[in-house]
Amino acid sequence: MANDGLGVGDAQEFGCDISTQDAARLVSQQRFAILVGQIAFLLPIALYGFGYFGACNFDSISHYFYAPVLGTLFIVALSAIGVFLLLYQSDYRPETWLANLAALFVAGVVFLPTDHKGCENKEAVEARIFAIAFDASELKPGTPQEFKISPFDEMPKGGSGIDYFELTNGSGDIHVIAAGLFLGTLALFCFWIFPRVIDDVHRDEQGRVRPQKKIRNRIYIASGVVMVLSLGAIGLQFFVFSSEAQTLKWNAGNWTFVLEAVALWAFALSWMLKGRMGPFAALMDPRDDMARVQISNRSDG
Repeated sequence: MANDGLGVGDAQEFGCDISTQDAARLVSQQRFAILVGQIAFLLPIALYGFGYFGACNFDSISHYFYAPVLGTLFIVALSAIGVFLLLYQSDYRPETWLANLAALFVAGVVFLPTDHKGCENKEAVEARIFAIAFDASELKPGTPQEFKISPFDEMPKGGSGIDYFELTNGSGDIHVIAAGLFLGTLALFCFWIFPRVIDDVHRDEQGRVRPQKKIRNRIYIASGVVMVLSLGAIGLQFFVFSSEAQTLKWNAGNWTFVLEAVALWAFALSWMLKGRMGPFAALMDPRDDMARVQISNRSDG
């Protein structure tokens, strides 16, 4: 592994000697953080980009669950984030517990999908739906076994067809709660876990917080603020837009999707910074550099 920062001797001079076991744990933690950040960053781009050339740009990221192909991408990406958060380990127990809790919430997002079709810009949309059993006598004479359902008010059983976009009663509400708790938990990382100052790691010989830690903390806090504001704006629209016309206008602009994407990008930024990815390598602590040198030397040996 290439290393452009401090050497082993330099890191030890700064009092940052680290055992091989601790170095392996730290590097593994940073790699998990980078993977989580990369997936979170790329997911909205992939969904919107492919959706633009497909059937629909859905109202929210969650509504891509119903897209025939992109729905699989949505499920796999969030499941991967959940697995990485579940495997994420830290020597600071609250950090591990909070990561595991976030994994639980993202499982709720994946396995209890949102409701409604989520596509306002097309009268008919190709979508995966949940099958609902009904009496065959309700079908019109001559209806084939496989049939297209459009418009939705002509579905069997009548009504709006919303039932076909709901796993079970209340699953959509649980999904919204789980999504809010997931992003809220990740915001806690930005406000509480990541900015934490460890004296023997983040302070110099004079007891001052190292400059790179100060910069990282500003980015962490800013990321958390962006996430909270995005979530707040999404929640606020439920109270501000009381009429159906206002809601349709909001959905037509895909504003929920936009705000969710901004929140995910802020989350991704904080976790890629935690992993010291790419340009963030310049903000490494001496301990980070020492750990990477040790792992590199072990691999080369």
